[in-house]
Amino acid sequence: MQVKSKSGRVFELPTPEENAAINEGIATDPDTYELSDAEFAKLRRIGHPDASVTKERITIRLSREVVEQFRASGNGWQTRIDAALKDWLKTHSPSGDQGSVPLPVAEEAILRCRKRGQPIRRFRMQDDQA
Repeated sequence: MQVKSKSGRVFELPTPEENAAINEGIATDPDTYELSDAEFAKLRRIGHPDASVTKERITIRLSREVVEQFRASGNGWQTRIDAALKDWLKTHSPSGDQGSVPLPVAEEAILRCRKRGQPIRRFRMQDDQA
């Protein structure tokens, strides 16, 4: 009897005689046995454990140098990027607001706005001034 998988691959199932021979071979093998219900209940999946807190799949563009450095560090490089971003969030705001602007910088900006007749806006610190 043939069975077709979802991917379209065709499998030939064993005949009842072949199945009986397979089961007899399993029964006579001293290294194999049928699991009891209790033993079966103790089995756990092999592989990556189910995460209690799942991560969100996104697409992000990073500089080539950053990706190459993290990939070169081996398996788990995306997890290390996640950890680096979490570490960054400890001292930064995702909105880019890093606290107050130093007074001289703010005063210069206010004077420029007044000269140009522009409204005075809230100022944000640039990375090179941090």
